[in-house]
Amino acid sequence: MLGSTLRTILRLPWRIFNRCKLKALQHYNRLCHPPKWHNLRSTKPISRVFGFDRGTPIDRIYTNDFLQANAHFIQGRVCEIAENTYTKAFGNNVTQSEILHYTADNKNATIIGDLTQHSTLPQGILDCFICTVTLNFIYDYKAAIKGIYLMLKSNGGGA
Repeated sequence: MLGSTLRTILRLPWRIFNRCKLKALQHYNRLCHPPKWHNLRSTKPISRVFGFDRGTPIDRIYTNDFLQANAHFIQGRVCEIAENTYTKAFGNNVTQSEILHYTADNKNATIIGDLTQHSTLPQGILDCFICTVTLNFIYDYKAAIKGIYLMLKSNGGGA
C-alpha cells in the first residue's frame, strides 16, 4: 500500500513535466509551422488529428462553453454516444451514466441500438441526452432525432 502511494507521488513530477512538454511543443508548432492559407488547393490536411496538435479545436471550445452554461440540465440518467466524457465533465447529480453504441463492439456501451431504428432503443428512460458531432454523420437524421426524443422521459410515454 505504502509502496504504491510512494510510486504515485514520485510519478507526479514526470506527469507535470510531460504535460508542460506537450504544451511547449504545441506552442512551438503553432508559432514555427503556421498553416499556409495561400495554398488552399492542397489535398493534404493542415492537421491529421482534428487540430489537437495545434491546441484545442474551435468546435470543442464552443461545445464546452455550451455544456458549461447548461450543466444544470445534465442530471439524473444521462446518455451519450460512444463515451461519457461530457457527462463526467459537466454532469450534476448524475444518478446513472449510459453509453449508446450501435453495435456491441464498444465494451463500455450500456445501451446497444440504432437511433434510426426505434425498436432497438429503450423508450422513456433518460433525463438527459448529450449528442455532439453525431447527427451530421447520420443520413436519416430526422429519424435519429425522433429516436433520441423517444428515449427521453418527457416524451409523454416515459416513466
